[in-house]
Amino acid sequence: MKIEKIALVEPVGVDWFNIYALTRMPRGIPLLAAILRQTGYQVDCYVGSIKKIKLKDLMQYDVIGFSAISCTIYPTHDMIRKLIDMGFVGKIIVGGPHATVLPAESIITGADVVVRNEGDKALLEVIAAFESGSDLGKIAGIHWWDGETIRSTPNRPFLTEQELSELPFPALDSIVGLERMNLVPITFSRGCPYQCEFCGVAGMYGSRYRCTTVEWRVAQVRNLKENYPEIWATTAIFFTDDNLFGTPRSREVTIEFLNRLVAEDLVPPMGFVCQIRVADATPEIAALFKKANCCLVCMGIESADDKALKLLNKEQTAEDIRVGLANLHAEGLNTLAMTIAGTDEDTFWSFWRSIRQLTKWGITYLQVLNLVPLVGTPMTKRFMAEGRKCCENYDRHNGMHVTIKPKKMSRFGVWASLYLVCFGWFYGRLLLKPSFKYRKLIWVGALQELKRPWEIIRNRFRR
Repeated sequence: MKIEKIALVEPVGVDWFNIYALTRMPRGIPLLAAILRQTGYQVDCYVGSIKKIKLKDLMQYDVIGFSAISCTIYPTHDMIRKLIDMGFVGKIIVGGPHATVLPAESIITGADVVVRNEGDKALLEVIAAFESGSDLGKIAGIHWWDGETIRSTPNRPFLTEQELSELPFPALDSIVGLERMNLVPITFSRGCPYQCEFCGVAGMYGSRYRCTTVEWRVAQVRNLKENYPEIWATTAIFFTDDNLFGTPRSREVTIEFLNRLVAEDLVPPMGFVCQIRVADATPEIAALFKKANCCLVCMGIESADDKALKLLNKEQTAEDIRVGLANLHAEGLNTLAMTIAGTDEDTFWSFWRSIRQLTKWGITYLQVLNLVPLVGTPMTKRFMAEGRKCCENYDRHNGMHVTIKPKKMSRFGVWASLYLVCFGWFYGRLLLKPSFKYRKLIWVGALQELKRPWEIIRNRFRR
């Protein structure tokens, strides 16, 4: 099979108001595009949150690779079915966190191969096997059709730190609609040493934190400045690591990197966004963030209630949160508290008290997501062992829907925690301030919720 043109696709979910749809940026496919381009393939990236994907545009490619998370897996499968019905004769590959845990779903839908976990090496090997007609069974970390049987190979070892530090800069110019991107993603590490019960990062990238070198990080930022000057001048960078500092060793690497940005005139003019643990928000780190022009510090706070934090295995306390926020605000930094509604320790009033406490501690922005039973996580496995009923409609696994009933809270209480406490109480006050930049965003969320009662009424009349 002759392969020249490859499309890499990240579909968007059915809801148009959630964190995955509102951040107009890709996850990992521009990096895969850069790896494939090094071998001579022509590669284009289609990202649904950046520009609407038209199936007719995909028909011209020899191979289509889909990257999907749980809330986009149904749209991904729908696209695969429609492409096959339209007569697509090329090969289809699926990867991403959801397909890593449940690969058979995508194979049965019509994918030729599912790549599990990291695809940096496996994707290239699969495409080479398509071209040569060689045995897919020699490629580690995949599922595929073999006649009428789904076969699989053992997991592939994760990339080493040296291998991560040899990866190319993501091919941003491969993104269709690049000019609409509102954040530039750069990733410096993979894996997580922490064992938060609800999180799927360790399942996708392993529990060992692997970080890139200082030189590689600096080169990534310099490449963006020199080769994409317009994006550099107009768009903020998002260091997408789930934990920018990670281990004590990688913390020193990150500190040196940030100091190099300042010393080598590589401070992003529009600033950078990052995700850290509150325990890492020391006065020294806060001052360094200020010098390097950090425009938003995102923290997985989850709750200001110590019982909820212990249940989620967060390895942090409410006092840690208070101190970390105080250090960041002392430098005038914007903070985003990422929280979860609907743990088994939550009631509506305990959640409201938690958010009120965070407000008193001065958080700039608030993100509330309802608890989601992501496939393969320790929490979801616990729910299944307890016989708890979880919502199996993956379209709703984006944090904006009630997908599991907590032990101490009604489903309405979970809904109210998100839409009344977060949007009504917290952001309702900010809407009155002329300086608040995200007024349109909040109204979008309100409109999405107003359509839900209408849909319920309409569906009842249709019966």
